[in-house]
Amino acid sequence: MPGIVGYIDPRNSFEGDLLASMISAITHEEGYIAETYEDSPLRIGRSDLPSLNPEPQPFSKDELRIFFMGNITNKEELTESKSLENGSNAEIIAESFRNHGITLVTKVKGQFIAFIWNCKERSLIIINDRFGKYPLYYAKIGDQFLFSSELKALLLSKMVKKEINDQAIVDFIMYHHLIGDETFLQNVFLLPYASVLRFRSGVLEIDRYWDIRFSPFKGSKSPAEYAGELNILFEEAVKRAIGRNRGKVGIMLSGGLDSRNIAIHIPRDQLEVHTFTFGERGFIDVKLAEKVSKELGFEHHFIPLTSEFIRNLSEKTIFLMEGIGDIYTGWNLNALPYVEKERIDLLLEGSSGGLINTRIAGSLMKQAFFALPLINKFATKKLYDPLPKDELSVKVREHYDYYNNQLRLEKLSLEDLLSKEYYDKVKNLVGESLEKAVHKACEFHKTFNNALDYVYFTERHRRLYMNASNSFRWKVETFDPFLDYDLIDFMSNIPPELKLGRSIVKDELRTYHPELSHIPVKGGLASSMLGRIAKRIRISNVFPQIIDDFLSAYLRVEEDFVKEIILDERTLTRGIFNEENVKKIVFDHMSNRKDYAATIGMLISLELWFRLFVD
Repeated sequence: MPGIVGYIDPRNSFEGDLLASMISAITHEEGYIAETYEDSPLRIGRSDLPSLNPEPQPFSKDELRIFFMGNITNKEELTESKSLENGSNAEIIAESFRNHGITLVTKVKGQFIAFIWNCKERSLIIINDRFGKYPLYYAKIGDQFLFSSELKALLLSKMVKKEINDQAIVDFIMYHHLIGDETFLQNVFLLPYASVLRFRSGVLEIDRYWDIRFSPFKGSKSPAEYAGELNILFEEAVKRAIGRNRGKVGIMLSGGLDSRNIAIHIPRDQLEVHTFTFGERGFIDVKLAEKVSKELGFEHHFIPLTSEFIRNLSEKTIFLMEGIGDIYTGWNLNALPYVEKERIDLLLEGSSGGLINTRIAGSLMKQAFFALPLINKFATKKLYDPLPKDELSVKVREHYDYYNNQLRLEKLSLEDLLSKEYYDKVKNLVGESLEKAVHKACEFHKTFNNALDYVYFTERHRRLYMNASNSFRWKVETFDPFLDYDLIDFMSNIPPELKLGRSIVKDELRTYHPELSHIPVKGGLASSMLGRIAKRIRISNVFPQIIDDFLSAYLRVEEDFVKEIILDERTLTRGIFNEENVKKIVFDHMSNRKDYAATIGMLISLELWFRLFVD
C-alpha cells in the first residue's frame, strides 16, 4: 500500500539512490503524491493517495517537520485557533505537539501514522493510532534506522538481510497470520499499535501509550439503554469517518451486520453513496446486500467473482500484502476496478465490526445452548467468574488454538506437513508466540472471555482482518468506522453477555432501524449449521449458492494453477514441507475426498512470498 519511507544514516553508508528507490517501490499507481525531504542524517519521503492529505509535506513549524498519513477525526477538539479549523492533518499534529508535547497521543483520534522530525535535536518521533491501522516496518542496524510502510522498500538496502524468521513461518502455517510484531524476516519488525517510537543518536525506544481493557463488571444500564447509546455512537463514528468528504462514498456491503450498520448510519441526504458486493449471482450474501442497498436508496454494484481471481491475482495480492494476507485477499483486488470506475473518493468497510462480539461461544452446540433463554441466563453468569492466572492462560491458549489452528481444523498435523529436517528445527517454536500473547492478556484480564477477546483483538484481528482490508488502499482511501475510539471504548466496557451472538447490535438495528428488519442477516446459527453440514459431507462445490463456501470449488477449477505453484520443484525442494504429504493434500482436495482449501491457500501464499521477496 502507499505510504511513507525513509532512513537515518549518520555514516552515509547507504546507497545514494536508496530513498528514490524506496519511493518507487511503494508507488503502485499514477496519481500518487510523491515528495521527499533530506536533513542529514534523515532522508524521508512519501508516495500516497491524494484524497486525505493533498497538501505539500513535510509541513514545517519552527524546528518541526511533519509527514502524515491517514486522517484525524477530532480536529475541532484539537484546534485552539479558528485559523486551524481547516488546517491539514500534518499542521494539526505540529500545533498539538507544540502545545502538548508527546502527550498529544492521548488527545488525537483517528486512523493515522505521523512522523515528527526535530531539526534542532536531530531526533525522529513516530506515532500511530490506537490500532496500528497503517502498518510500518522498521529495522535497526547499529546506529542506522530504516522504516517503510511496505516491507519491499526495506529490502532495497543491502544492509537488510533476508534471514528467515522461523517463528513467523510456523505461526503462518498454523494460524494463517503472524503473531505479535514479527515479520517473516529476522530483525525486521512491525511497529506495535498505539506506539510512540523515538530514534535519536542511534538509540531506539518504543513505548505503548494505550491498550485495550475489557471490563469484568456487570453494567448498570438496561440492554435497551446500551442499544440506544450504541446507535448514537455508530452514527457519530460514521460521520467522523466521512469527515468533510462531500464526494462519492462507497461501502463494501455484504449480507452481514457490520456493513449494514455502516450503510444505515450514512447521512443519505448529503452524499452520493454507492454500494459494492462481490460474489456469484444466487449467493445469499449477494441477494441480501442488494435488498439492503435498494431499501436505503443507494446505487448498488454487483461485482462478479469467479475462480479466475485465484489464478490472475494471487501473485499481485502477495506482492502488495507482503504476507499480511493470503491469496484469498485477492477478492478485494478483484473488486477495485469497479470501485475505481465509479470514482469513489472514500471507501468504508466494516472488517472490525466483529470486535463488538465475544468469543465465549465456540462450537455450534454451545451456540445452540446459548440461544436458549433459560440456559443463557445461567451460562452468562460464567462470564464474570475470575480464574487463577495459570488456569486462565491454559484455557485461553487451548481455545484460541482449537478454533484458529487451520491445520487442526482440516485434521492435518504440523509434523506430517513439514519435512523432518524443518520440523526438528522448529518444533520447539510451536506455540511460543501465542503463549506470549496469552500471557500478556492474562496480566490484566481475569475472566476467560475478556482475556480471549483481547488475544483476538490484538492478534488475529490486527494481523489478519484489519490489515487485509488495507488491500483496497493502493487505489482508494479506505476507512473503518468500527475503529472509532469512542465506539471501541464503549464496546470494551459493555457487559459481555450483550456481545454474545452480537445481540446488542441486533437490538440496536431492530429498535432504531426497523426499515431493514424484514431483511435477514447472513451468519445466523441456522446458516452456520447448514454450512458445517455441507462441508462435512463435501457438497459445497455442488451447492455453493446455499452456503457461499466457494473457495474449495474454485481451487478445483484452478487445479492447473494450484499444481503449477505447489507441486513445482522450487516449492517441493525448499526444505520446509514434506513432499509426499503435500502431493497427497493436493490430490485429496482435487478429487473431492477432503476439503483442504485453507491449507492450499497457505501453501500458495507462502511459496509466492518466497519467490517475490527472497529468491
